[in-house]
Amino acid sequence: MNDVIAYLTTYWADILQIVAYVISGASVLVKITPTPKDDAVLQPFIRILSWLSLAKVTPPVVVTAPPRF
Repeated sequence: MNDVIAYLTTYWADILQIVAYVISGASVLVKITPTPKDDAVLQPFIRILSWLSLAKVTPPVVVTAPPRF
């Protein structure tokens, strides 16, 4: 058990990087296919990653000037 914990603490960044690569590749594959069924399969994993991410992305606010007359 100590060996597993030591392995995980040593290679934690590498493990997370591999997981991110796999999900990124799956996201590209999902966007290429025309059906929405595979989108629904990948959505929970994307939600978990966005929940874990440090950078919270919010949609930009577009400010438009009032029309001139």
